[in-house]
Amino acid sequence: MPTFTSTLFATRVEKFIDNYFPAVLKRKATAEERAGFQAAWRRTLSPIDVIPKTLMLRDYTPDTVMDLPGREGWRSLGLLDFQDAGIGPIAYDIASFCEVVRRDGGDYYLPTMITQYYERAKPDCPLDVLQRSCTILAAQRHTRLLGIIAGRPDKVEYLQRTQTYLAKLLLEEAMKPVRAWLMDVGLQLA
Repeated sequence: MPTFTSTLFATRVEKFIDNYFPAVLKRKATAEERAGFQAAWRRTLSPIDVIPKTLMLRDYTPDTVMDLPGREGWRSLGLLDFQDAGIGPIAYDIASFCEVVRRDGGDYYLPTMITQYYERAKPDCPLDVLQRSCTILAAQRHTRLLGIIAGRPDKVEYLQRTQTYLAKLLLEEAMKPVRAWLMDVGLQLA
């Protein structure tokens, strides 16, 4: 299984600059713009390397969790779509579970999910570090998804919701380098 570090997450987010950027601005990114995008994401993602790692399913959403009747506790849950699993930061699947691509509202549950996870799992990091990491990884996920959606006309129905949610995440202080890059190149999400 791959180990997901800030470097790998920074590489995966490049779908945005490869697909979304030219779809919206009607041109490819210059070498300078691409370098600025990569630098902004490397800087933004670097704090996630210090939080604990675990099995990371990556596509852990309400759509990939099944109720298994006749079982109790955690054994009553089944998981689908885990072929892209790896080892990575504990924050990723928390943020992924509260995704908003397919439906509205997941973002409202994220603060509660973070707190519940923190209280029950008692991870070896401060709560504010976990919260910041969830924000960063949710933003990375949605930025990457915009790149995927831009390249897939059959997914265009998710575009506005993803843009709106990412615009909200970008207001967070942890996202300042990426927010500044977007402003510099003239990209507005919502």
